[in-house]
Amino acid sequence: MTFQSHETRYVWFGDKIVESNMALIPAQSPSARYGLSVFEGIRGYLCVDKSVINVYRLVDHISRLFRSADKLSIPILQSPAEIIQAVIETMKANKIESDCYLRVDILSTQSGSWHSLEPGTLSITVTRSAKDDKLDSRIQSAAITNWKRIDESQMPPTVKAGANYINSRYGYLDVKAGGYDVPIFLNLEGNVAESSGACIMAVIAGQLITPPLSAQILESITRDTLITLSGDSEFIVTERDIHPEELLKASELFLCGTAVEIAPVTSLGGIQIGFGSPGKVTKEMFERYLSEVRRPSGSDSNIYLSKS
Repeated sequence: MTFQSHETRYVWFGDKIVESNMALIPAQSPSARYGLSVFEGIRGYLCVDKSVINVYRLVDHISRLFRSADKLSIPILQSPAEIIQAVIETMKANKIESDCYLRVDILSTQSGSWHSLEPGTLSITVTRSAKDDKLDSRIQSAAITNWKRIDESQMPPTVKAGANYINSRYGYLDVKAGGYDVPIFLNLEGNVAESSGACIMAVIAGQLITPPLSAQILESITRDTLITLSGDSEFIVTERDIHPEELLKASELFLCGTAVEIAPVTSLGGIQIGFGSPGKVTKEMFERYLSEVRRPSGSDSNIYLSKS
């Protein structure tokens, strides 16, 4: 389900809700000129009883937003509680009553250069986002890109900054030219890091493995959720470095992240992974994830917006 062309969309911009065409930033701003911004992508899920929308781990997302802004010295004028309230008000203004995708940005909109220390401008957008719950429709082909993952010593990957995603773009364009869907980045040590905007999990020798945070990956909230959910599963996630050659020996491989949720990877560089279809562990983790995000009650990190 998407917005119809005749619908008016509303966004939170600065300190209030405005029509989307009124949310403008100057062409000479650091965000427009240099990509100076931090952001969070967040999903809202219509719960199984259809009574509420679960904005999944909203508190955790906003906490990470503040960590990113602090690392880049972008002051945020609002408190976390005020941003959470602004998220809810933006959803209500757009009459969201289904699955949705939220984007919370802190933009550097004052005229200036990349070294600006001016307070950031809060921007919140929301779109309806209905995705089917079938893994087969999410299958991806991957290849290892020649581009390396950004490193903590250069541009910290733990900061969710707009400019960091140019690294992902280079990798994406690289493998897309070869006919693949998504890239897999190696870090400077030559070990597996992550994909473009998603973390990686693989079943290798009967173990579910994911690269550690030290592999230069984002502190992914979805990855953290899956690690927690695996605690009472047959396949408990192990964090360790993964050599790229190990991926070819994997029986299953999948991506995870807020945008992709869980996406099976069935081939790497043209070589089939496992049986070439979503495997048992991937299916189980996907089912556990959907059950978790659509629960009508749960963690204090969740915010519930009543449809009524």
